[in-house]
Amino acid sequence: MSISQELKNSFTSYWHYLPLRTACQLGVFDALWEGPLSLAELAEKLGAKQASLQLLLAALEQLAALRTENGQYVLAEKGAQLAEEHPQSLKYACLLWGEEHLRAWQHLAQSIRSDEAVFEQLYGQPFFDYLDEQPESNRIYHLAMNEYARDDYAQLGEQLDLSEAKAVMDLGGGLGALLKALARVHPQPKYYLLDKPKVLALLPAGELPFRPIPADFFAPIPQVAEHIFLARVLHDWPDEAALKILENVYAALPKGGRMYILEILKEQLADGAELLSLNMLAICKSQERTLAAYRKLAEKIGFAYLEKRPINDLQTLLIFEKR
Repeated sequence: MSISQELKNSFTSYWHYLPLRTACQLGVFDALWEGPLSLAELAEKLGAKQASLQLLLAALEQLAALRTENGQYVLAEKGAQLAEEHPQSLKYACLLWGEEHLRAWQHLAQSIRSDEAVFEQLYGQPFFDYLDEQPESNRIYHLAMNEYARDDYAQLGEQLDLSEAKAVMDLGGGLGALLKALARVHPQPKYYLLDKPKVLALLPAGELPFRPIPADFFAPIPQVAEHIFLARVLHDWPDEAALKILENVYAALPKGGRMYILEILKEQLADGAELLSLNMLAICKSQERTLAAYRKLAEKIGFAYLEKRPINDLQTLLIFEKR
């Protein structure tokens, strides 16, 4: 492919994503999860016009999300994974990137000129304050993060020895995917999930393997655990705010307690995580960091660095101790 053609293709690459997102919004994949449907049946179920819906369905076939059999539409494997009932569903991850994040990227030039989060300029408040006041955006964001965490941390329990742990806390842990992964392998410790009340309100009803603690990690943290995890938290914050979080973790841990930072390290990725850093700039005025940068932050507070362990192809676990 020529450079010219490659460029032309990149200009309309969103055409490959937004039909999938539109189908998630309309409930196409959820409707077909229940079984094959004709165009007329699907249009009636979704409250859509047949002619326009047919255009979308044809695009979804081109994207290998659907196929037709005997005059009915059937989910292909890709489309099935965008149905909410699929055990590995990515429906909310698909929904997430096409709203506020997409708008922020469209105004990325403002962030480059100002060295500020364009999100705050567009929406009038910082990202996480915005989520606190927008229930549907908050729901979609945390359900999407839970889908990523479910996959990313699935093997974490096998990669850590918590056999002597008494209590473990996940700070800013969303809907608890990390603690669930740990508790499956290490059922003996007490587990605590600390996050904002409006996040914890999204937890499913029923018995959970952890105790929710409604709190903000910029406030003092309850001293209940000798192991504290920060999984994909610090990359959301510039250095000054990250140091405040680390100070609170240090104060919450006993001497000899462990802090686990789970993040992408720029030097571990071939592309240097530069596109991820642009996203963090636009949304939070932050960026992905190197191991040296995380060590500098943690050691400034008084933590001693112990080791790093790769968790998956993207993320690395950094282990620190309070001395």
